[in-house]
Amino acid sequence: MKASPHAVDVIIIGAGQAGLSVSACLKDAGIAHQVLERDSPASSWKHRWDAFCLVTPNWSVRLPGEPYAGKEPHSFMGRDAVVAHLTDYAKRRCGPIQTGTEVRCVSTHGDDFAVHTQHDEWHARVVVVATSTHAAPRLPAFASRLPSNIASMHTAQYTNPQALAGGAVLVVGSGQSGAQIAQELHESGRSVFLSTSAVGRVPRRYRGLDIIDWQARMGFLDRHVSDLDSPSARFRPDPQLSGQRGGYTLDLRTLARDGVQLCGRLNDVDNAICRFDADCESNLQYADEFSADLIQRIDAFIQDNALDVRAPDRDNSDLGYDGEAVDIRAPATLDLRANGIETVLWATGFTRDLTFIDVPGFDPSVYPEHYECPEIRRLFFAGFNYVERRGSGILYGVAADARSIATRIDAALNG
Repeated sequence: MKASPHAVDVIIIGAGQAGLSVSACLKDAGIAHQVLERDSPASSWKHRWDAFCLVTPNWSVRLPGEPYAGKEPHSFMGRDAVVAHLTDYAKRRCGPIQTGTEVRCVSTHGDDFAVHTQHDEWHARVVVVATSTHAAPRLPAFASRLPSNIASMHTAQYTNPQALAGGAVLVVGSGQSGAQIAQELHESGRSVFLSTSAVGRVPRRYRGLDIIDWQARMGFLDRHVSDLDSPSARFRPDPQLSGQRGGYTLDLRTLARDGVQLCGRLNDVDNAICRFDADCESNLQYADEFSADLIQRIDAFIQDNALDVRAPDRDNSDLGYDGEAVDIRAPATLDLRANGIETVLWATGFTRDLTFIDVPGFDPSVYPEHYECPEIRRLFFAGFNYVERRGSGILYGVAADARSIATRIDAALNG
């Protein structure tokens, strides 16, 4: 006999930083709710590679009611520290969390919602979707055309260099993850090829402050989606940067100087032959111009606000590679077998997955642009990058979003 559905005012789907933050705010407000998590709290962080660490300083980890209060505000938490921080927060500050529970469908039940899992069914007046922008690995269609004897792996599966097959590695994608992993592989002694694309670069430090400090001061981390050049800008990859070894500027020219073979954007795979666009140099120029533009904006901000900071020098600024020109010679094609490449690592990002929401009027292919879905009352979204603001998808802004959502939920339940 099928068990009767559970009933609760609010269901939160996902126990990452966004779901936990909303839960904490609802608990403080005395609003009954249930968090449903398919794995365990902070599970997306647990699945990062072994040497992963934040590229944002510890001070920017700001959960509701608990801004960072540790002794190293300007250091960068590693993977295990992030997981421990969020797990501890879940135990102390949040409402009930049912782990090992996959939400397979959200549908309507009269004026409310029915939330179906592999175990049971819940009825709720409000649903908060906190499954993040990065729910599922994204691969190009031609990834399936690699020969079977060459390992094909997304960065979501990568753990460390020793876990890969022997031989050289082709890393596809030069965003934060791809560039960091390419460097890690090279420093482990691997021969590394890196397929680049148009990704920005930012200096780790400039004129005495970390770049994230500057971005916070200048309002970049609080920008509304309406401030972007176009809505599609919310999907641009985060600029190259590293929090490893105390944080430093991650520059593709430095990687090339040290021995990583840079290539253009991978556009096709035919068995063991990879074909690249002839855009490697323009990709490097894009990163250079991105960095120069941000530095110019910071200088203008300093001047406009009459800030007393030092002029840039090597002691207070880290601008990236400043040596002699590097002879890249990016290949147009690459024979994987001839170059001893035994692994292709796809650093091609992630995509959201909202196909489990089966509610009339909701289109799962449309990106959430508001905390509360305008077409469907009492359906909320938390933790999605630029759901309204830049901070929505990062630890810096999750508390502000959670408080706003909790206030709206309170009004929806009691208004």
